[in-house]
Amino acid sequence: MKKTLLLIGTISFLFIYIGVARAAPIQWTSGSGANGHWYDAVAISGGINWNDAKIAAEQLVHNGLYGHLVTITSAEENQFIVDNLSQSLGTSDSFGYWIGAREYGYSNFTWVTGETFSYTNWNTGEPNGGGAPDEGIHFFGLGSTAGKWNDASAAGYAFPGYIVEWDQFSDPVPEPTTMLLLGAGLLGLAGTRRRMRK
Repeated sequence: MKKTLLLIGTISFLFIYIGVARAAPIQWTSGSGANGHWYDAVAISGGINWNDAKIAAEQLVHNGLYGHLVTITSAEENQFIVDNLSQSLGTSDSFGYWIGAREYGYSNFTWVTGETFSYTNWNTGEPNGGGAPDEGIHFFGLGSTAGKWNDASAAGYAFPGYIVEWDQFSDPVPEPTTMLLLGAGLLGLAGTRRRMRK
C-alpha cells in the first residue's frame, strides 16, 4: 500500500512540475483590441492533425483555465499572434499551425468556442476546400504568408503544432481535482523522506 501511495504521489508531483515547467504563454495586454487573453504556440514533434490538436489544446492549463485552439476574431488579434508567436511557430511558407476554426461542408466555418466567424485572413486562393468534406484551418507563421490562413483536411494532414488560447471561453480547472493532485504529490514526497531517514 505504501509503495502504491508513493508511486501515485511521485507521478502526481511530476505531473504538476512538468505542467509548470513548460514555456510561459504571452498575454495581450496593450494595443488596439487588447483582450487580456493568453496565447501560446505548441510544437509537436512529428506533427499533429486538427482533431488531435483540438483535444490537446483543451488539456493545457494556464492560470487555472483549460485552453482551446485559438479563435482569431480581428485583424489586431491576428497581427498580435504574428508579432509575438512567429518565432515560436518556426514554420516555413509551406506549413502552418492549427487554429480553432473548422469547416463542415464547403465554406461553412465555425470557431470551437461558438464565437461568430466573421473575420478572416485567407491566403490567396483560399479557402479551396482541398477536396475534403471536413477541413481544419491552419495559420502560417513565417515568410511571405505570415498570418494568412489555409484550409486542410482535419484528419488527413499533420502540421507542426497548434496555437492555444486561454480566455473567458476556457473551462476552469476543477479545484477538488487540483487539490487532490497536490495532496497526493505532497503525500508521496513525505513518504519518500520517511523512507530516506530509515
